[in-house]
Amino acid sequence: YLNNLELRFPNEPARHKLLDVIGDLALIGYPVKARIIANRPGHSSNVEFAKKIKQYIRKNKHVKDVPVYVRQANDAELLELALLENLQREDLNAIEIGLSYKRMMEELDYTQEKVAERMGKERSTVTNYIRLLKLPPDIQLAVRSGVITMGHARALITIEHIDKQLYVFSQIKTQQLSVRQTEELVRKLYKNDNSKTTNVDKDALPPAYKKIEDNIASHFSTKVKMLHNKNGQGSITVEYYSLQELNKILEQMNVIIS
Repeated sequence: YLNNLELRFPNEPARHKLLDVIGDLALIGYPVKARIIANRPGHSSNVEFAKKIKQYIRKNKHVKDVPVYVRQANDAELLELALLENLQREDLNAIEIGLSYKRMMEELDYTQEKVAERMGKERSTVTNYIRLLKLPPDIQLAVRSGVITMGHARALITIEHIDKQLYVFSQIKTQQLSVRQTEELVRKLYKNDNSKTTNVDKDALPPAYKKIEDNIASHFSTKVKMLHNKNGQGSITVEYYSLQELNKILEQMNVIIS
């Protein structure tokens, strides 16, 4: 039983598409209650469209009750409705969900607690999705395309350094690691790091320059080594492991080799 179907139409083709969808729903025997949502008081085209839908559905014998009304909303309410509706899609990937949560926070001035409340989620769930947006672009793309899962991404986000994130990511792809195997690899990385001596590295970058190094590594999705001395001099080394990766880096830098 399909109840309280909310319809929004950004343009005329969308209206005709909605009519077709409603007709299909009625033909397979679903009783339909339609609600038309508009944002402009006295917008006659919305009212007329509501009447057309009502007439269209009533032509089918399966449909008995079709209450139709126009709802008015301000810009903020419309944005919230659009975001909430988008988040109900079944085909959303983890990155898209994170972007929607972030947009709710930025454009609606919501806290993570408020987002969690509106979505009926735990705050930690919202936090985990938003944290995924800090992953390097190549890893985010892999999540979007289904190359790796949300579980893989959650394991990667716990890794502090981007070059190690990219290393584990490459292992996931080449070794076809499961989420559990990925988590075990991450634990081994931390164990190896903790077992090393903690002598202070004279060449260690100050935090501000370390952030620059990480940002460059994230941008190019590869390992980057930055050196910087007290005189303001230094170097940046960008690694690549195939001609394909080199060409990708050159393309990102807008470098043309003739």
